This record gives sequence, C-alpha cells and structure tokens, in this order.
Amino acid sequence: MDNLYKYKDTENTLAREYFDFMEKYYFEKLREHLKIEENVRFQERDELGKAFGRFMVDVHDFTHVLTGYPPDPLGELLRIEMVKQFEGNGWKVLSRIGKIRIFLNGIREWFSCLPLYKEARQIGKMSNNYIFADWFNILGQDINEVRENLNTLPTTKYHWQNA
Repeated sequence: MDNLYKYKDTENTLAREYFDFMEKYYFEKLREHLKIEENVRFQERDELGKAFGRFMVDVHDFTHVLTGYPPDPLGELLRIEMVKQFEGNGWKVLSRIGKIRIFLNGIREWFSCLPLYKEARQIGKMSNNYIFADWFNILGQDINEVRENLNTLPTTKYHWQNA
C-alpha cells in the first residue's frame, strides 16, 4: 500500500480518513509493537503473497472507514452484518454467532443493539459490491464521492469518529 502514502496530506479523501482511522486506533504503533512484518506467516513466502495479505487487511479497514463502524467487537459485528452478502457464508455464521452472544448477554443489551443491526442491514441492502472496487484509484477521491459510487452510507448510530 505504498501508493496510499502519496495521499497522506490530502483533505477529505478516502486515504485521509483511513489515516485518521489508523491513528485513532493506534494501528501503526500496534503493527510496530507486534512486529507483524516479521511474525505473521503467509502461506506463500514471496513478496506478492505478503503484499496481497497486507492489501486484504487494508481493504478490511477501508470498509470500516466507509461504513463508519469502529474496530471493536460490536463494530466488527455490525460491519459483518452490512457486508456479509459480499464476503461469503463464513461471515454469515460469524454474524449469527455474534447475535446469539449479544442475546445471551441479556435482554437489555439485545434491545439496545437491534437498531444498530437494523441500520447495518439497510445500509448493506443498498450498497454496491465493493469487492471489485478499484481501491488504488479511489484512494485519492473525495470520501463522499466514494460512498456515493459504492452506494454506501456511513452509520449514523455507532460511528468510529464518535466512539
């Protein structure tokens, strides 16, 4: 994602919001502390395999930026709820397990999360499939234009910038 850094000083772009997201959640410091480059084992030891693995992590984080969901347990479940129709059946299983876990935490928590899940489902139904988006070319685009092109509205109920 070296291409990403050329947008570091831009305003209101997908890349700029991504950098803000990364900074808020200390992802760069976490990456350095965990020494991910040294410790994460990829199936293929070549540079292309590593680059693809890093790219997939970044795309996951781009979806957090686009949807607005924070990278906490509830935010991850809501992001899954929103994108599960694009990412496969494994994510549908995780979504179901997450809902069961919330329900088992108590009826009060269950009812407090229902509006969040409803919003995530509605956003997901309206959204275009982002899997084949040209991420390298949309990094420098206005974040609202990217959301409009992917028909993805950010959450109004549980946004990472307010968490």
